[in-house]
Amino acid sequence: AFAAASGRRCRRRRAGRRSRLHATLLSEPRAEPLVLAAPQGDYDDFVLPPRATPFATSAPPKPMVEHGPQLPERYSPDAISSACWQHPCRVAMRCIEVASQIGRLLLSLALRNLDDDFESFDAALASNLRNALAELGPSFVKIGQLFSSRVDLLPPIFVSELQMLTDRVQPFPREIAQRILAQEWHDMDERTLEALDSQGGLPQQPMAAASLCQVYRMELPSVAGEVAVKVQRPGIRPQICIDLFLLRQVAKVCDGWLNLNTDLVSLVDEYGTRLVDELDFTLEAKRALEFRSHAARLGLDSSCTAPEPIVHLTTRRVLVSEWVVGEHLARVAERDQNEASRLQAVALNTYLSMLLDIGTLHADPHLGNLLRAQDGRLCILDWGLVARIPSTLQRNLMAYVAHVLAADYEAVPSDLVALGFITEADAGVI
Repeated sequence: AFAAASGRRCRRRRAGRRSRLHATLLSEPRAEPLVLAAPQGDYDDFVLPPRATPFATSAPPKPMVEHGPQLPERYSPDAISSACWQHPCRVAMRCIEVASQIGRLLLSLALRNLDDDFESFDAALASNLRNALAELGPSFVKIGQLFSSRVDLLPPIFVSELQMLTDRVQPFPREIAQRILAQEWHDMDERTLEALDSQGGLPQQPMAAASLCQVYRMELPSVAGEVAVKVQRPGIRPQICIDLFLLRQVAKVCDGWLNLNTDLVSLVDEYGTRLVDELDFTLEAKRALEFRSHAARLGLDSSCTAPEPIVHLTTRRVLVSEWVVGEHLARVAERDQNEASRLQAVALNTYLSMLLDIGTLHADPHLGNLLRAQDGRLCILDWGLVARIPSTLQRNLMAYVAHVLAADYEAVPSDLVALGFITEADAGVI
C-alpha cells in the first residue's frame, strides 16, 4: 500500500511538472492546432544553459537535458574533451563512420590507375568526394567549402563539385525548422508566430541549404519587404564538437610522429574557434551590422553592402535579415565579363579595407556568398566566419607591402619575422 501511494504521488508530481512546462512553452491556449507548435525537447543531445542574447528582448527558455555534460558556448578543447570522454561509445561510432567514408575514397583513388578513362573516373571520384563530405556533416562540409575556390590546388571537376556544398546540401525537414522557430520566437514575437500559422508555416522548400543551416524566403508582418530566415540545423553542435575532438587527437599524433614544420594542433584549435562561433547567429548579425557601419564611414556603401539583420527576431539559432535580390558572380561572369571584372575590383578594394582598416575580415568569400545586387553593388553574405586583425598585424602588413613595392628587399625578412611567417633564425637564410 505504501509503495502504491508513493507511486501515485510521483505520478502526480511528474504530471504537474509536464503541465507547467507546457504552460511555459505555450503561454495561451488556442482553439485550433498550431502549425508552429513549440517543441517539448531540444534536438541537441547536450544543451547549453539558457542565456540572454544581446538581440532578443527576452531569452526563450531552453528545455534542459537531464543526462550528459554541457558543451561550451565558445570553443574550449578541455571542455569538449571532457564531454567526449563521457560518451566513448558515441565517439567510437563517429570514428567508424569517418574512417569508413575516408577508406572508400582512398580505395577509389587507388583504383584510378586501373581505369583507362581517367576523365570519367575523376568525375565520379569528385562526385563521391562531395557526397562523402555532405554525409559526414558540417565539420567536413566546411573543409570542402574552403577548397571549393582553390583552383590552384584542385582540377576543375573537383572545384565544380565542391562548389555545390555552398548552398545545395540536403535540407532537413520543414517540420523541424518550424519547431525550432517556435522554440526560439515564442516569447519574442507572438504576432509573427500567429502570422506564420495563418500562412501555413514556412515555405515547403528552402531557397538554399548549407552545412550549418537552411534559408527560407518569406514575408513577416513586423518587417517591411521580404526577408531571409536562416534556421540552424538540429543537433549539429554535438557532432561538430566530436569531430573537433577527433581532429585534435589526430593532429597530436601527426605532430609527434611526422615531425612536420606546422603546429597541427594549433591549426585545429583555430578552425574549431571559428566553426563554433558560427553556431551563434547573434554574432553573425552583430558582425554584419559592424561592416555596414564601417562601410558607411569609409564610403564603401556606394559599391558594397551586406544584408541588414532584423535584430529583434535574431537568436542563437535563427537569423533574420533583409532578402537581397541578386545574381551570383559566376553567372555574372557568364553574362558580362566586364561587369564581373568591375565587381572583382570592388571585392578586392573592400577586402583590403577590411584587412588594413576595419580590422574585421570576412573569411568565407566563396562564390555562394558574393552577389551582384539589383542596384549594381557587391553584396557580401554570411558573416559567421570572420577573422579579427589586430592593429599591430595591420601595421606589419602595410610595412611588408610598402617594402615590396619600394623594392626594399633587405627589409622583407624582418617583416616576415614580425608577421610570424618565419623565425628570426630563418631570417638570415632569406
